[in-house]
Amino acid sequence: MNAKTVFKVVLKTLLPLLVLGVAGLGFVKLVQSRQPPPKRERPHLGPLVRVAPARSQDVAVTVTAHGNVRPRKQLDITPQVSGVVLEVSPNLVSGGFVAEGELLLRIDPRDYQLAVEKARAEGARAAYELTRAAEEAQVARQEWEMLRDNPPPAFLEQPPAEDSLLFHGPQLNLAQANVDAARARLAEAELALTRTEVRAPYAARVREESVALGQFVSAGRSLATLYSIDVAEIVLPVPDTDLPWLGGEGGLSGGNGPEVTISTERGGERHQWPGRVVRTDGVIDPKTRMVHLIVEVHEPFRKGRAPLTVGMFVRGEVQGRRLRGVVPLPRHALREGDTVWVVDGESRLRIRGATVARVTDATVYLSRGVEEGERVVLSRLDAVTDGMAVRVAEDG
Repeated sequence: MNAKTVFKVVLKTLLPLLVLGVAGLGFVKLVQSRQPPPKRERPHLGPLVRVAPARSQDVAVTVTAHGNVRPRKQLDITPQVSGVVLEVSPNLVSGGFVAEGELLLRIDPRDYQLAVEKARAEGARAAYELTRAAEEAQVARQEWEMLRDNPPPAFLEQPPAEDSLLFHGPQLNLAQANVDAARARLAEAELALTRTEVRAPYAARVREESVALGQFVSAGRSLATLYSIDVAEIVLPVPDTDLPWLGGEGGLSGGNGPEVTISTERGGERHQWPGRVVRTDGVIDPKTRMVHLIVEVHEPFRKGRAPLTVGMFVRGEVQGRRLRGVVPLPRHALREGDTVWVVDGESRLRIRGATVARVTDATVYLSRGVEEGERVVLSRLDAVTDGMAVRVAEDG
């Protein structure tokens, strides 16, 4: 291998190493000459919070509760006489409507018609006996008058009493008593005859029935259950602490309590009925501290609106008294210890004590603690100190 060839091989080998060495040396120099960026102090503006302006207003208190519909009046149809059923109203079926005075069923009256005829015959016999006793008493008096016209014996100097045996007084009284008893038996027989027809005492709906044509029924056995359709009742349980907002327990009696809106959702539609609190139950549940408001809704089956059926689960919104000049805020704006957080004009958070007028599931109503137009903090913060800086989020 000649010298020229050796030089080419050495140059090919060392040249890349030389280039890499120069590049590495330049990189080191570049790194060593790098200057750190200048630091700039940024002020701490505090956490970002959402706020709501305080706006005082008059608010009508509404107490919401849920309950079930029940009938105001309900009765069992029970015959007072026994016999075979000859006629049954076609409306006497479960769910049927009957009018006031409508004939529900008729019991075979023939036995009771015969009893009336027998009582009349006994009355006629008793009237005859009374007439006979009266005639005999008149004859006895006439005989006494004839004896008194002649010189009477010594034992006839004193006249006998009017109700004595001489004047047939006891016989006359017995005959009169028999007449009165016969009249009573006739009235009883006629009353039993009228009871063979069972009629509806008021407009009602049939809850259940168990009677059929030709069936023998006994007196005192329930055949059907009816409930009135003029008024429906709803029982709404509310906490006893809500009673003052509704006028107190004394103001809920007498049928002139607060108005109530009864509503329910059926088939994707909301149905409403107007009602009114008429009274409360006599006791407060010692376990739940709940009071049962009794609400009445008139004409629950009126045409033109959905029927308010017995057993339906409904919502009731009871209108209470008005709160004057209170500030409504979201429930979570009220902090521990009945305090609120307010952002002042210098964007600093201030902790205020507040007076709570009323609290619901979603809203708190403050009577004192914030001024009109002040910004109340709605955001949740982990650590809060009075006077700390905050940033107020823009609307939207």
